Amino acid sequence: MIKTREQLLASDPSEYMNQAQKNFFRSMLEKERDESLRDIEQAEIELKRARSNESDELDQALIEEEHRILARLVERKSNLLQKIDNALRRLSGQGDSPFGYCVRTGEEIGLERLLVRPTATLCIEEKRRAEKLERQRGGGRADF
Repeated sequence: MIKTREQLLASDPSEYMNQAQKNFFRSMLEKERDESLRDIEQAEIELKRARSNESDELDQALIEEEHRILARLVERKSNLLQKIDNALRRLSGQGDSPFGYCVRTGEEIGLERLLVRPTATLCIEEKRRAEKLERQRGGGRADF
């Protein structure tokens, strides 16, 4: 059983995405999912409270800004939840590609990258290509 980052990184490279590694990432993703759900719930409570408070005109701008920030947090966390759920499905063998492997090339994403972004679906080379294309198109960030 792998319990720490160090144990994960010390794994034999020939055993990439073995059951112990999958269990480690499943636990990591489930914890991140629970934290995101709590953050969304707390933000929604704050949004309701902000709406119910009576305030003078001078406080309205501050309340509206707080509302935008909280709404953006809920949106970001909701998007993250979708990515986490997709990663958990891939870990269970139900996704469009196996967890830990690039959806475009089939190459290993790598343990270090997955530790930083366990929802990653692209290996670093493909991620760089996607970001370069986005910059060339003048678009925003390619978040894969």
